[in-house]
Amino acid sequence: GLYSAEKIKVLVVPAELCWKVRCVAHLVLIMGTEAYDGRERRHVDYRIVDLLHMMGRHETAAIGKCVIMCHQPKKETLKKLLYEPLPMESHLDSFLHDHMISETVTKTIETMQDAVDYLTWSFLYRRLAKNP
Repeated sequence: GLYSAEKIKVLVVPAELCWKVRCVAHLVLIMGTEAYDGRERRHVDYRIVDLLHMMGRHETAAIGKCVIMCHQPKKETLKKLLYEPLPMESHLDSFLHDHMISETVTKTIETMQDAVDYLTWSFLYRRLAKNP
């Protein structure tokens, strides 16, 4: 289009189209972090994956920038989500019975000690101490 051909310098894109636009910009300006949801009849926050995708539209080869304009109460929350790593959690506990059955059938687990060893090798075991 005209933006890709550099005939126009500014491109305004609504949040709903952020996944369809395939161009990069020197400056990405995100004005607001919520949108009105007619089904819920209230304003809902953008999903963090949508914000990250919008932010990724700036030039990575050059010095591109992204500015997020939001309400002051949301500023610290967004900073935390964007700059601090999110903790990973194990969901093995939801499917533990399936894993135990399959490992028993394949004879990986034959004794009670094998089952205990299997659990101590898992990510679930590592996370239980930090987030019971």
